[in-house]
Order: sequence, then structure tokens, then C-alpha cells
Amino acid sequence: MKRGIGKSFSLAFVLVGTLIGAGFATGQEIYTFFVKYTGYPEWFFTFSCGLIILGSVCCYFYNKELHIRSYEEYLCSMLGRRVGQIAYLISVLFLLACFCVTVSGSGALFEESFHMPYWFGVAVILIISFATLLYGISGIFFVNSILTPVIIICILFLGTTAFFGKGTEVFASINMKYLTPPLLFAFVYAGYNAFSVLPISISSAGTELSNRQAAMSFLLAFLFLLPVGLIIIGCLNLPGFRPELYELPFLHVVASLSKYSESIYGLALYFAMITTAVSCFYGFVYAVAGSFQFKQSAVMLAGCGAAVGTAFFPFSTLVGKLYSFFGVFGVLLLVIAVYRYLALKWKQRCDKIIK
Repeated sequence: MKRGIGKSFSLAFVLVGTLIGAGFATGQEIYTFFVKYTGYPEWFFTFSCGLIILGSVCCYFYNKELHIRSYEEYLCSMLGRRVGQIAYLISVLFLLACFCVTVSGSGALFEESFHMPYWFGVAVILIISFATLLYGISGIFFVNSILTPVIIICILFLGTTAFFGKGTEVFASINMKYLTPPLLFAFVYAGYNAFSVLPISISSAGTELSNRQAAMSFLLAFLFLLPVGLIIIGCLNLPGFRPELYELPFLHVVASLSKYSESIYGLALYFAMITTAVSCFYGFVYAVAGSFQFKQSAVMLAGCGAAVGTAFFPFSTLVGKLYSFFGVFGVLLLVIAVYRYLALKWKQRCDKIIK
């Protein structure tokens, strides 16, 4: 029993650790897609998280029942061989883009929080990502299982303290800003996250997890992710705070709590960047090396080189431009994942009735 619960928590932490990365934990991602333009950001964030988890669950059980074990095979099964391979290529490019954004965020963190050179932060996370990949998937699970609980606790504790310490009513930030359809941002946010969580769901389908344990994992991931995001939304909307002035807005909120809070959250934020960076880097390297028969070491070096190139661009610019571009494609994958699973269950039900 305890071992089963442990497996559920382990997968949940990997899912959450992948989602709470550079953009999310810094507040830049939450600000860009939920706070900046939309009214009632907490409701649209909740909807977006629900869509991510629903698509992941459907993807997991679809692959479980059809015994699909690779992301490329899954996409080809859903979209057809030619379209599936194009979607697979887009997914691989996203993993590289996400890794590059995280590297840029690490540099910004070192500069704003630790008061160290930007390029030193870039170099450190590249070395850690490269070293973790030497241990394969076991290294990814180990890193996420250790660091993700620390990230969750820090965000909830420091964020709650900052939010209620200002004497602000719960979700007092609610206002009507209908410059752009808010549901569009919710879909885009869920869409680009699909590229990182769906491969995890597919890989998990090939493990010894029971259906009940897997369902518990996805539920736990939602229950962990939701309060963390809502706390960040509330803090970014505190009276007098202007998140658009900062590359790492949520860090600046908690930094005002005490002389130690900035360093504490800066460390947690760095952990968040590591969990996402290693997961995306792993997905990119193994996908390219496997599909194109390149040497793994060469792909790793190429990925690091691409990250160095994009690090010349501001972190906020990368979050807004790259994530929006890939989100349009990702939301289609989520919708199709739900549709194909429901269609599969309906077909199985009809076949059972006919028999």
C-alpha cells in the first residue's frame, strides 16, 4: 500500500516539477498569460490546469490500452503517419525551446537574486543539465522527486505570507480587462505545456503503475499545481506592485518579506529551473538521437549551443514569443488526445454490446 502511494507521489512530482519551471515559478509565465490581459485570472488558470491534466490522463490510458510506448508512435496513431511526424518534429523543437528559456531564466535569476554575473548562471545550469543526462531517466526522476516538494513548500509558504501580509482581500485583483479573449490565453498556456507533459504520460503508461495509482498521480499533480499558481496570481496583483517592470516578478514580491526571503526563494526558484531544464533537455536529446541516429553527446552539445545563443535575448521576451507560438499547436494535441480516448472507449463499449 505504502509503496503504491509512493509511486503515485513520484509521478505527480515529476509532472509538477516539469510544469513549475522557469516561467511559472518566476511569475513571468503566469503574468504573461493570465494576469496581464485577462479578467478573473484565477478561474482561467484553473481551467487551463484542468485541461492539461485531462489531456494527460486521456493520453496515459489511451497508450496503456493500445500498448503504445513512444511519443512518435502516439502522435502517428492520433494524426496519421505524415501529420504525426510533423507534430513530433514540432514537439522536439518545443523541448529545445523550453530548455533554452530555462537557461535564460537561470541567468536572470543569478543576476537579480544572487547578484552574480548573468553568464555564470547560464553556465551553471548547462553543466547541471549535461551531468544529469549522464544518468538517463533515473536521474530525471531522482532530481524531480527531491526538488519538487521543496519548490511547492517554498512557493506556498512565502507566497501566502506575502499575500496575506499586505492585508489584501482574497483575489482582490479581480477586474474586468477584456482587451483580448481570456479563454484564448488559457488554451495557449495549456497547449505549450502539453509538449512536456504528454511524453511523460506516455512513458508512464509503460511502467508497473496500476490504473488507480496513475489516476491518483494525475489528481495529486492537479492538487499541487493549482494552489501554487493561485498564490502567485494573487501576489502579482497586490496593490501598487507592477510585475511588468521585472524579469522575475514573483521573486520581487517575496523578497520584501525579510532579508533572507529573497535568498531562500531564489534557491527554490533555481531548483524549479533545474527540474524543467533536465526534463526538457532529456526529451530533446533522446528524441533527436533516437530518430535521426545522431550521437547522444553531439546532440547534447548542440542543445547547449542553442541555449547559449537564445540567452542573448531577454527572459520575458522568450516566454511571451516562443511559448505562444508552440501553444497554438499544443492545444490541438490536448483536444485530440481527449477526443481519441473518448472515441476509443465508445468503440469498445459498442463492440461489447454487439457481442
